Amino acid sequence: MSIQTIFGNGKYNWINIDTDSTDNLADFYEKYHIDDEVIAYSIDRNERAHFEYDQKSNTFVIVFNVPDQRKMDNHYETIPMVFIIKDKQ
Repeated sequence: MSIQTIFGNGKYNWINIDTDSTDNLADFYEKYHIDDEVIAYSIDRNERAHFEYDQKSNTFVIVFNVPDQRKMDNHYETIPMVFIIKDKQ
């Protein structure tokens, strides 16, 4: 499932994608020309927080760890939240 919000007089897109449902991920990544490495970051629940910039594809990736609201084994864990900034978006 994804939710798209357009803002900045139509110049920018905010797209929220639930990676627990991977049905349409391939189409999304193909549409926005997201490379395989970034795809791996976005679906890896054990990805550590970091950021990087790929000059070739003009993509800035931020992986940020946030608390998972589901309690597991009587404690909380973190899960990655990935922000992808592409081109001038």
